[in-house]
Amino acid sequence: MNREILERTWAPLTAGLVPEPLDPKIRLAQTSHIRLSRDGDTITKIDLGGKIAALGESAEATTALLAQLDGSRTLDEVAVALGWDLADTVDAAQDLYHLAVVENVGDTIVPAYPFFKHVSMVGRGVMARLSEDISEAGHFIKTLMSGRPTRRLVLGYLVEMYHIVVRASLHIAPTINIAPNERLRMMLCEYLADEYWHGLWLKKGLNAAGLTDEEIERSDPLPCTLAAIDHLRVAASNDLLAYAACISTAEGEGKQDIERHMHRFAQLQATSNLTAETVNPFRDHEIADCIAGHFSFVAEMFADAPPINHQRQDLIRREMLAYIRCLEEQHLEIERYYGDSEDGPALYTTAWSPKRAPAPNQTIRLADVKKEFFVYDCGALDGYRREHLPGAIWLDYSAITKRAFPDDPLATLVFYAGDEDEHCEIAANRARQLGYKNVFVMTARPSTH
Repeated sequence: MNREILERTWAPLTAGLVPEPLDPKIRLAQTSHIRLSRDGDTITKIDLGGKIAALGESAEATTALLAQLDGSRTLDEVAVALGWDLADTVDAAQDLYHLAVVENVGDTIVPAYPFFKHVSMVGRGVMARLSEDISEAGHFIKTLMSGRPTRRLVLGYLVEMYHIVVRASLHIAPTINIAPNERLRMMLCEYLADEYWHGLWLKKGLNAAGLTDEEIERSDPLPCTLAAIDHLRVAASNDLLAYAACISTAEGEGKQDIERHMHRFAQLQATSNLTAETVNPFRDHEIADCIAGHFSFVAEMFADAPPINHQRQDLIRREMLAYIRCLEEQHLEIERYYGDSEDGPALYTTAWSPKRAPAPNQTIRLADVKKEFFVYDCGALDGYRREHLPGAIWLDYSAITKRAFPDDPLATLVFYAGDEDEHCEIAANRARQLGYKNVFVMTARPSTH
């Protein structure tokens, strides 16, 4: 990093801002993404998604409070039920609300800044859940960071990051036009300037990987990358706070986030054969964002906003979650396009079209299927539920990733779909694309009797 962080041209408000208390008439209930650890009946830890809150001496009180926060009672009613002071009840519930352990399920208006603290934690928690091994996106991240991915896959991931950064003007510029005051306009201009020169860094990293300026300029974002950019652009043109909530899911600040990015990119370089000259500009971009406090930029959009009614709270939350889903699909599409092989284009362009795989020419009779084979039913799910070959696994033929299959590329995979043979062909072709050698299509509908 060779550019000093310039003094801000706007006065931050959030540094000394004390969140306004929640209305005692608010009704709160537990959010869906958190997980609770218990010792007997007592909650000892709260897994927020990427962050663990250990309760310690507050464990019993938090357990009692969460038992009351089921969406049916207001906070003043909860205080009476627990025999607590109302102010203490509101303070304790507000701490849980800020951590996104609970959410507003009534129609109560919430002050803007406390809502930001809540919704940004919801976004980060959901993002962390998608990065877990149980999700396909989480499998992709694990492969990228510790699974010895191909050079092409890692480089493709960096290329898509580049496209997001260099297109930042598409969504930051509209916010400058709708910002309600000069302070926010200056802040957003500074944000836009940061992303512009960060894009120049990232291009140098791609150059170090052997990509020419002409190749980079002629490349296009993958469709799901473009969808994520367009989602931000639309939000930025219509609702500044919804846009800010979306951005909050990726921006960071402070020493902890800097250390996380240092570790992340060190792992990324270690698992690929890309040079430090390629990876470090992408690392430095994230670190510079933390040093500049881009997360605090987002918080500033809520700092002097008026209280938010429940309808708009719901809209902001849904816009943010939809953006996260775009990022989830982007990860899956990077894996689909760049795959597990070094073969194929280094960069995506809209002129690219996939090669048509030949129709499967291997068939197998039901009598030949043995127990050690992996058998997949590619028909409709309701049909599978009614009847299927014993031991068969239902497979969504239209959304197949490598996680659907065993690790061994020599494993025998058998596909059937009753009267929908084209589903088998699609699934079998996809299995071959993923490197499996022994792929069969079972002819005719199997009997379960």
